[in-house]
Amino acid sequence: LSLLEGALPLLAMSLEIMERTLKTKDLLQESQQQALALQEKSALLATQTAELERQQTELKVTEQWYRDIIKSAPDGLLVCDAKGIIVLANPQVAAMFGYTEDELQGQQLDVLVPDAIRPKHPKLRESYIAEGTTRQMAGREVHGRCKDGSEISVDVSLAKLTAIDGLGACVCASVRDVTERKAAEQKLQLAFSELEKSQALVQAVLDNSPTD
Repeated sequence: LSLLEGALPLLAMSLEIMERTLKTKDLLQESQQQALALQEKSALLATQTAELERQQTELKVTEQWYRDIIKSAPDGLLVCDAKGIIVLANPQVAAMFGYTEDELQGQQLDVLVPDAIRPKHPKLRESYIAEGTTRQMAGREVHGRCKDGSEISVDVSLAKLTAIDGLGACVCASVRDVTERKAAEQKLQLAFSELEKSQALVQAVLDNSPTD
């Protein structure tokens, strides 16, 4: 009996040690599972990060490609957002109005609109964005306001661009300076008018000349 009583503490201690060992094994196994899950999440995150970087690189390349097209276009091109802020302008349109590219970018489009129609322009812009159709401003005189305050005659074509993150709906305007062409047309019309007057005068002289 005394031997059994002496062995009981040892047995209890052994059981406690076994219980702790099992708990340690369970904790170790749980830790290993958590570590494995963390590795899988890290691998997935790395894959997603790589894919995001690839997409961002492609986006930058595409954006630069479009910027190069706009900058190398023979006509003046500019892009403005729905609020009328110029977000992109090529060298041709900047030079046309007496600005640099950096000066135009970030400006309100209304700086290029003559004073006479500037108050009406925001509503016209909003109406066009709502309609969203390609439009050429033909059949009427269109003028643009230069940096020095002078005005030039221009042909303008508008196209609504697909909305992208951060910008929303944008409008691309193709602008061509036709001041010289308009001046030549006016000179030609004046020449025709003078010719018609001369012909009328000659005809009047002939009509009033005595006949034998």
